[in-house]
Amino acid sequence: MRRSTARRFVRITGWLALGLSFAIALTPLTNNIARAFEIPSRVEKASAIVVLGAGLKEDGGLSDESMRRAILGIALYAKQLAPLVVFSGPGLKDKMPTEARARAQMAQELGVPSEAILAVDDARTTLEESVRIADLLSTHGKKRILLVTDSLHMRRASSLCESNAFEVLAVPSDPSARTPATVAARLSLARRLT
Repeated sequence: MRRSTARRFVRITGWLALGLSFAIALTPLTNNIARAFEIPSRVEKASAIVVLGAGLKEDGGLSDESMRRAILGIALYAKQLAPLVVFSGPGLKDKMPTEARARAQMAQELGVPSEAILAVDDARTTLEESVRIADLLSTHGKKRILLVTDSLHMRRASSLCESNAFEVLAVPSDPSARTPATVAARLSLARRLT
């Protein structure tokens, strides 16, 4: 009797997992879940552009998401939406430069003056980033920020920045997570949600 109960449990669990897999891949379920994490983009004038860290590759180069965020931050500066850009991101063990410094250097090469760039390279979590950036910008009197991070990270990052007395204007660095319509895109979105 115990053996048949165990088999039934395994069979039911297998069918549930299969059903969930089909729901994730073939329906807009993951898109709907992603909506809870997103904040609509709001691009307006601010006192600073804050580009959160996204990580480095093993070789010390910027990850794709880090590069995307940096380019968006530089583009916002080029549109004269804020007079200051803050890049955040630590380095890998004993590898230089840090993510923040690599992005700052790239910004300078693309025409952002060095006096318009600040770097925070000692924060390893979003909470640490929000605290360090708040300390740094408080000396400049900057409270309204354009926050650049990916769409699924935006709600948590905005909340942390708002708890440090910032007015946050969200600028997601990626397309809306609600739009994936292919099986591969939905599976990728499901991986990002976990």
